[in-house]
Amino acid sequence: MSLLDLKKKLADLNRTIVTNNDTQPLKTTNLKYSNEQTSTKYSHTSKTPEEWMKELQHLSNNDSTEELLKGYKQVVKSMIIETHKGNIYFIQIWFQLIEKLLNLDLQSAQRYYQIVKSNKIGNSFAQ
Repeated sequence: MSLLDLKKKLADLNRTIVTNNDTQPLKTTNLKYSNEQTSTKYSHTSKTPEEWMKELQHLSNNDSTEELLKGYKQVVKSMIIETHKGNIYFIQIWFQLIEKLLNLDLQSAQRYYQIVKSNKIGNSFAQ
């Protein structure tokens, strides 16, 4: 799957979420999970999105494009794993963050990540 195909799928998902948001009431879920529960449930991912973002900052300073792309892939994977269904607004913020990562826009991606981190809903697993 090429990067272009991935961007198209992301755009389709984002359109679907926006469409569903127009017709259904916003639902929130309880996102409070302990680190132990999360790490057990998602044992195949070794780092949190924030840890990947810190690593990406280091990679972007060293300007290694191939390594940077691999890091972006890990951020996207860890964010998708940590995203909880049922909260349309929160998922849209994650999609905007993923889109910035796919466009190699680390500065904007970090800004969206700060929005997620400061959001009460996302605070439990963006820490």
